[in-house]
Amino acid sequence: MKISEYALGELKSFVTGDNGFTPYLSGRKLVALFNSFGNDDKYYSDFPSRNDYALEKLTKLNGTRKLREVLEMIFSKRHFRHHNELNLEKAVEEVNSIIEDEGFKFNKLGNSYRIILKEAADFKTSEIYFDAIEEQIKEELAKAKYIIWAAVAWFTDKEIYNLLVRKRIEGVNVQLLIINDEINENSGLNFGKDFWVRKVPKKGLFENLMHHKFCIIDLKTVIHGTYNWTNKARFNNETIDIENGRENAEKFADEFIKLKTSK
Repeated sequence: MKISEYALGELKSFVTGDNGFTPYLSGRKLVALFNSFGNDDKYYSDFPSRNDYALEKLTKLNGTRKLREVLEMIFSKRHFRHHNELNLEKAVEEVNSIIEDEGFKFNKLGNSYRIILKEAADFKTSEIYFDAIEEQIKEELAKAKYIIWAAVAWFTDKEIYNLLVRKRIEGVNVQLLIINDEINENSGLNFGKDFWVRKVPKKGLFENLMHHKFCIIDLKTVIHGTYNWTNKARFNNETIDIENGRENAEKFADEFIKLKTSK
């Protein structure tokens, strides 16, 4: 998410709570907020003004997905839960008057507010990762509310597997496609016992493989790239692209269903 300097300047008072629409955050709480998104700041006696600090941090996050995540935290029920005197819906209305000019808006999805493109429900963003890929995958999976459909050639990573089991217990529709071969057979994982799994057979004269590595989350996020969900992949040079957008998510979902139903 990337917005103008002017919009960032307007947004800082929503983050600090100085405009009266969102909960007030002290200097210490502002530091804690931004530290939860990857900073390592310390609060000290001659700390900069709260608004200057918030603007500095928002500016550094501008153009990344973390800017969207910070704003969604500020406009969350969790953030408002001890402030009955404040109206979340009114706060969202006020912030939308700023970010709509930037092409974005807060939209209510279920019980939460999420930032989407103003003119479309297809919020397209894409971020590529070369490091800490397993952690990025687990972070995205943990956000799933409705579906996780994954097609990955090889799967031996127990931590990811256990996360999928937890999401299934939460009610998420978890489905998995993997290759029917000895690597997956000897993975030590209970494929087919904890959630729906299909082992796709090799096909044809040359034993062609289902060689995909993609995962669809809630029909709005797709993880794809070179990374198999294996223990070995953690130590390889790998790449993933985390892409948000309904249009491409549906294309991957179509391919998943095609593979799922193929004979």
